[in-house]
Amino acid sequence: MKKNILLMTKQLSLFMSLNTAFNDEGFFVVNTTDGEKCTDLLNKDVASLIWDMNSETWTETLKIIKFVRNNFTIPIMILADESNIKNEEKLFQLNIDDFIIIPIHDREIVMIITQRIWTYNTLHRIVSKKGSNEEEINFNELPIKLTNYSLQHNDKTLGLTPKEYKLLMYLASHPNQVISREQLLQSAWGYDISGTSRIIDIHISHIRDKIEKDPGNPQIIKTIRGFGYLFSTDYRIYE
Repeated sequence: MKKNILLMTKQLSLFMSLNTAFNDEGFFVVNTTDGEKCTDLLNKDVASLIWDMNSETWTETLKIIKFVRNNFTIPIMILADESNIKNEEKLFQLNIDDFIIIPIHDREIVMIITQRIWTYNTLHRIVSKKGSNEEEINFNELPIKLTNYSLQHNDKTLGLTPKEYKLLMYLASHPNQVISREQLLQSAWGYDISGTSRIIDIHISHIRDKIEKDPGNPQIIKTIRGFGYLFSTDYRIYE
């Protein structure tokens, strides 16, 4: 398992406290104060990226996070000192894994990142163990092929992130049942975070964009107002 955690921050105190916490769990924190250098450092056996929003401009943050997600299959955590739902939404649209409001206990960050790394590694092992002819799975009448954190149908890559994959798998394993946002949060994140409802809704919207014929009128993942979501088996995937 890769043991390097890349931290982009200009706050020495944040680096020192996180480095101590991660060291206790056998990880080593590589710190940079220059966002542009992240792309070079990520090629050096980095298991996860932690990005301090206070240490870079918004424009530069979006540019680099987009590059990282498109080129590296690793957990991405954003640290911010306040909640901004518009910024959070844009970042989740780039498929970050977590948006964390600080201050937060260092141990919580370590636990979250450790769980993310485990998820990414587990999904990678699932794909690696299967031969190309064995990678087909079925959600009732929805045939798909799993390939490197993506779903394929009719030779088209649907491209789910690991978090979207976990949400879809959880919903599909409970067909025609109403699943609350809290249940989905627990299945994909494993802990409680602020802004729960909005984060789940954003991820479900992304999944719908990829599997629904008409995302604006979903037939596979249906919204049950006031309760949550339902994975319906009475559907036809888009052609």
